[in-house]
Amino acid sequence: MTDADAGSFNITVTAISLDPTKNASINTTTYVQSLPPDLNTSYWGTVKILSTTAPNAVVKVYGANSAEIASTTSDLIGQYLVLVPWDDLSTPGSDEGAVSGETLTFKVNGSIATTRVVDTKGTNTHLNLSVVDNVAPVITVTFRATTPVSQYLTGQ
Repeated sequence: MTDADAGSFNITVTAISLDPTKNASINTTTYVQSLPPDLNTSYWGTVKILSTTAPNAVVKVYGANSAEIASTTSDLIGQYLVLVPWDDLSTPGSDEGAVSGETLTFKVNGSIATTRVVDTKGTNTHLNLSVVDNVAPVITVTFRATTPVSQYLTGQ
């Protein structure tokens, strides 16, 4: 084969017979176009925690089976871009990405920001992410009494 860079291939086929007087040869040229790779579906926007822009926030995308299929980190001004790959349906039992109609879950620093059905393959969707909180509350109890705390706890 020659001229492969241009997308065409010159192919020579030679048929050899046991009878040396009956050899045949055919030259042909064919054009082959490779298929484009599967396109990702991308999401981008601003990440906020407690209504405040969140730089360096970890954004993860999970498929319907709770498997992580994509992740990124927001930049210094709280913007993110995540590329969601599509599942390779020729590898059953392996989940490499989304499938049409699948519900995705977007998490910011481990807290659910939103869920949505995956957008069309190859689209670039503006999706701002916001979470109310991503930190467990700290509860502090202070007793201000002259009675020992043990009496409050035991009732004596």
